[in-house]
Amino acid sequence: MINIVMLGFALMFAQPAEEMSPEAIVQLQLDAYNDADLERFVATFSKDMVAYTYPGKELFRGHEGLRKGYGDFFKKNPNHEVFIETRIVQGNKIIDIELYSPTGKREDVRPGKAIAIYTVENGKITRMEFVQGH
Repeated sequence: MINIVMLGFALMFAQPAEEMSPEAIVQLQLDAYNDADLERFVATFSKDMVAYTYPGKELFRGHEGLRKGYGDFFKKNPNHEVFIETRIVQGNKIIDIELYSPTGKREDVRPGKAIAIYTVENGKITRMEFVQGH
């Protein structure tokens, strides 16, 4: 019974993606990434999304590209986690300075940082660009 009540509250307060803030969409993406949940991760992106490495080198595009790019990684690294050191929100652009841990533990964070820049339109991530740092 409690589960039914909790589900009711969750549905009552759930927002369609189009009504969520760009920051909330990017956080959903990060949560799915950290959970290694490929389909939930892919669902945060538009079907025609494009991923780049700075300065504009295309990595892949679309949902199929995401599945190819992240599917094996999620299977091989189920305990990974990205920690956000800093997040900047500027309109529909979200800039995250990220730290990566292969074990999901902060003490195992690898040296170096990555910067991820997301563009969100109509409730979906349409572009992500990575700037690698050392």
